Amino acid sequence: MRLLSRFLSGTALALLASGIAASAQARDLTVVSWGGAYQEAQKTLYFAPFTAETGVAMLDESWDGGIGVLRAKVEGGNATWDVVQVESDELALGCEEGLYEKLDFAKIGGAESYMK
Repeated sequence: MRLLSRFLSGTALALLASGIAASAQARDLTVVSWGGAYQEAQKTLYFAPFTAETGVAMLDESWDGGIGVLRAKVEGGNATWDVVQVESDELALGCEEGLYEKLDFAKIGGAESYMK
C-alpha cells in the first residue's frame, strides 16, 4: 500500500464518483494517465511494484484530458476508471460538479501519508 500512497501523493489524481471505490475490490484497478513515455515510466516505477506487493491487478488507460469525458462517464453510468490523473482545471470543475468521490483516508493509509 505504501507504493500506491507514494504514487497518489506524487500526482494530481481523483477517483470518479458513483460507487467505484467499493466495486474496485471486485475487479482490477484501472488507473488513467497521459500515455506515452510518461505512462510507461509509471508502469515500471509504480504499477508493477504495486501489483507485485499487493496482488491487485492494475490496468492502465491513457487519455488526452477534458472534463467532458469525465462528465460523460459519470453521468452516463459508465465510470469504469478508478484513478484518473487530471489537470488543475479539471480537478476544480469536477469537484464543483460532484464528479469525484471523496477519499476515506482511514482506508488508504491515513491522511499523513499524502502531500497536501
